[in-house]
Amino acid sequence: TYQAKMDDRDVHEVASLLKGFLNRLPVPLCLPTSYPQFVSAHAIRNVDTRFQKIKNLFNGLPNANKMVLLHLLRHLHKVAQHSKKNKMTVSSFATTFAPVIFKCPKELDSPLRVMTDQPALAAVLATLISYHHLLPLSQE
Repeated sequence: TYQAKMDDRDVHEVASLLKGFLNRLPVPLCLPTSYPQFVSAHAIRNVDTRFQKIKNLFNGLPNANKMVLLHLLRHLHKVAQHSKKNKMTVSSFATTFAPVIFKCPKELDSPLRVMTDQPALAAVLATLISYHHLLPLSQE
């Protein structure tokens, strides 16, 4: 197999390109119609119930979105496993990528709303990254 040799700058440029690509998608990976449900899922106190809600929201996404998101989650999890070297933890990735994976619908969009929702969405994304292996690819 081919192993790319990248210096730290290249890694950050690739991450920036990926974020830019995700940000320019006409529809974000997690649909704007499910944005409020993803935000409210974070408030569920029972861990199992919270994960089930997040998993159900994931299952409600179109298959193409689920597949792309699942591959991204796997990749972020794999890179986070080397956080001692690269300084990127699951939490860091969640904070970085949540704004481009979850976008507030235009009718709810305000700078204050986006700012107050981001910690909840980052926590939801951290859950998705950490437990990606429990997410099915489709509802078949």
